[in-house]
Amino acid sequence: EAAIQRKTAKEVTKKAKTKELKALTQKINMAKAKLDKLIKKEVDIKKKLKVYTARIAKIKTVLKENKEKKECLKLQKKLTEELLKMKKLKSDFDKECVKAVKTQKEKHISKVLSIKTVSYTHLTLPTKAQVQISVVAVS
Repeated sequence: EAAIQRKTAKEVTKKAKTKELKALTQKINMAKAKLDKLIKKEVDIKKKLKVYTARIAKIKTVLKENKEKKECLKLQKKLTEELLKMKKLKSDFDKECVKAVKTQKEKHISKVLSIKTVSYTHLTLPTKAQVQISVVAVS
């Protein structure tokens, strides 16, 4: 009977260990499944990271281009302002020239109008001759 009890105890222990082994195997399989899911998530995350990195690079490029565009627009604005200043200066200069020419014309006309009739004689002189001419104006 003692042998039967030992044999029964061994069987009970064996069954308990088998049950325990099955439970551990189940836990291992569940852990493997979780690990597979995590690996899959990691792969997905790496793919998304690549996509986001590419998007960030594109955004940086666009931002750089926008910054360059802004700088170009600033330069264009400055150049336009300078061009307008130059046009104004030219316009002012043209007005002054017209005014000066008009003043000179008026002076010339008034001078011409104040001159009395003058008679003159055309002289033909020999070449390389030294001649002294005196002019007397009478009004």
